[in-house]
Amino acid sequence: MRVICPHCQTIYQLQGLEPDAVLVCHRCGTEFGLGEKPEGAQDVATSVVPDRQTPDMFASLPGETDDEPQAETGSEQDLFPDEPLPEEGVSPPADEPAAESIGTFSFPEPDDVSETEHADESDAAAETDHDSETEQAPAPEDVAEAESGHAIEPVIPHEQRNVDADEQTGDDAGEAGDELPGPVIIPAREAWPEDPATPVAAAPQSGPADEADALDVEQDDFAAGPPPRAKARIMPWLITVVLLIGGTGFWVNHETWLDDPWLRSVLINTGVKMQIRDKDWRVQPDSVSAVWIERKNAGTALVITGEAHNLLQTELRPPLIHVTLYAQDNPDEIIAERDEIITRPPLMQTIRSAPYSPPPRDDTPIIALGKRGFILVLEDLPQNAGNFTLQAKAR
Repeated sequence: MRVICPHCQTIYQLQGLEPDAVLVCHRCGTEFGLGEKPEGAQDVATSVVPDRQTPDMFASLPGETDDEPQAETGSEQDLFPDEPLPEEGVSPPADEPAAESIGTFSFPEPDDVSETEHADESDAAAETDHDSETEQAPAPEDVAEAESGHAIEPVIPHEQRNVDADEQTGDDAGEAGDELPGPVIIPAREAWPEDPATPVAAAPQSGPADEADALDVEQDDFAAGPPPRAKARIMPWLITVVLLIGGTGFWVNHETWLDDPWLRSVLINTGVKMQIRDKDWRVQPDSVSAVWIERKNAGTALVITGEAHNLLQTELRPPLIHVTLYAQDNPDEIIAERDEIITRPPLMQTIRSAPYSPPPRDDTPIIALGKRGFILVLEDLPQNAGNFTLQAKAR
């Protein structure tokens, strides 16, 4: 059964209605029923509705002027020719359940309303081709919204909203045809940076049965952590820096380094031509002794004995001995300097005889780090000769 609000022309589809029931329009709040009409309401039975348009859509609201022409109206039978009008005093059929009533107002169940609206939508889709040439008038709520200046939202129960959303989803799916839904895309939560040196392998094709395995593999990849990196090697850099510092220091102080006997021995043994220096020899202070000897002709001679030490790790010929004499009354005054050669050991008789005839020169090489004793006989010295110093000199 269809009922039209006499004020806003809103159509309601009901399954059952009591003859003396009073209905309240949920749009304009007008109370109306089958047996009585509100003040200023039009007759529903005489209204003429073209096609699916609501009758008297642009009628003025109560309180406005009635100067504007009213839309032509017809009977409800013209609007719905296939359905007979309800007769007064006739109760609904027994197989149709009556709607629940609260006081004087009754409304259908949300499920019934959803089924009814779904049936209306199906009828509207079937008559779309028939009504394509007819100009569609705006809905009453659009007219009310345009007149009031603000949006009007109808009050819809929460259960009916869910039902309408499901029906709308079903209609959209029917219009889309047999299109299959797209794959579900799961956004990546986190990802490790890829190593450019590692080739990327193509991902194998997997079906829905392998989604759990793929998820486990991804979780294992995230749990494994980032790819391993090469360990930092600081020792080669440290050795290089030390060598550079050592080479720079050696080059700046190379003369001082070359005075070291150990370094000179290494260079000489490796074939580097090095000049023998005075610092390669040393006279042992503990081995030096001096004796004045009286000769047969009433002359005196100074006999000095000692040892010369080879500081290099290679054989060298015996050096020269440089003798420096200082004055007895002035220790800082040098009175004589001589270079004496190392000879073979002389006899005491030769030393006491004058003039002194030294034995031949000793040219036997001194072994590495070896020592060689010497005897020096000094004649014709000044009378004030006092202290003396000895220094080995390279030949």
